[in-house]
Amino acid sequence: MSALSPSVQATQAAAVGLAARWLGEAKRPVCIAGRGVVWAGATRELLKLCDSVPRLRVASTPAAKGVFPESDPRALGVWGFSGHEIAKKSVEESDVLMIVGSRMHEPSSASWHPRLDRGRVIRIDLDPFRLRAVGDEQIALLGDAAALLESMCSAAAKLSPRTIRGVTRSGSSIPRFSGPRVENCLVKPQGLFEVLNRLASKIPISADAGNAMCWAIEWLERSTPRQFQVSVDWGTMGFALPAAIGMLLARPNSPAIALTGDGSLAMAGGDLHTAVELEVPLIVVALNDGGAGMVRAGSEAWFGPGQVPDPDYRHRMNLSALARAFGAHGDVITSEEQFEASLVEALARRTPTLLDVQVDPKEVPNAVRTRVHSLAAVPREGGGMC
Repeated sequence: MSALSPSVQATQAAAVGLAARWLGEAKRPVCIAGRGVVWAGATRELLKLCDSVPRLRVASTPAAKGVFPESDPRALGVWGFSGHEIAKKSVEESDVLMIVGSRMHEPSSASWHPRLDRGRVIRIDLDPFRLRAVGDEQIALLGDAAALLESMCSAAAKLSPRTIRGVTRSGSSIPRFSGPRVENCLVKPQGLFEVLNRLASKIPISADAGNAMCWAIEWLERSTPRQFQVSVDWGTMGFALPAAIGMLLARPNSPAIALTGDGSLAMAGGDLHTAVELEVPLIVVALNDGGAGMVRAGSEAWFGPGQVPDPDYRHRMNLSALARAFGAHGDVITSEEQFEASLVEALARRTPTLLDVQVDPKEVPNAVRTRVHSLAAVPREGGGMC
């Protein structure tokens, strides 16, 4: 705020006070934390504001997953593409909505949800362009997210105790899979994330576009910023391997996981050899469903079964053999127990590992169906299946 003129600072200070009062008086306040909160390093300030405003609950955009600990009972999980039902319901029913550090593009806005433009909305952003269009019941705060959230905490502390309403808490926003884990030696992908949540809670994970990204956003639990990397805006296939290698180079001697699919590996699998050459502890978890899973599911949801050419491969790829050919360790996984045992070994290995997980192609992420529905219901320019 120091870069603002004194008059603007005074106006902004009044706006911060009003925003804090709105949150304190609200019965159902919700915050959507975007990637700007990650870049500002504002997790501590956001947690502090939740302590000051006990009813406040927090969702994140897909790319900011983990910026607010998803294990915290005040967490709503992900809002937007492949998000959680509790986040969607809470945002829709909120009487005050605070959006911090998000461009609110199509994936992070839940297809430009109408709640973002009606009712009481508080916008915090470092870019004035995103704050230009505000309604009568909207507050626009320009500046660093950490500094503004800290100011809001101070303002909330000055409110009357009667203004701050009691706490409302929920359970974990991350679902627990209750179905069968394996069918005909094909693993249900949802169950794999419970293993990752237990064994790799502190391990950074990157996810490729496609079903891998959808499963991860919904089922993976993250409690630390920058521990989940995904190319949501561009939907980049082949993103996960180089992203994980980058994380490994930034954090030497610590493992990283690339969550991908057979389609993405067909495009960028050669990057595994780079990891072999670098001798880094990269773990590739490849969800091998024998074809273009998101294309298959999206086409069936949009046009119906059998209405487009079959996207399945005639020759299923042996990804574990590919890994060994590059000089990495490779395992074929046909059960959740086998996945857990192989992951434990991979986490202890100092060189690259690829886990070729044979997943059930009949399992379809919720995001694919909801995405098709939103595109069909509100046709707009921009944005594809990813």
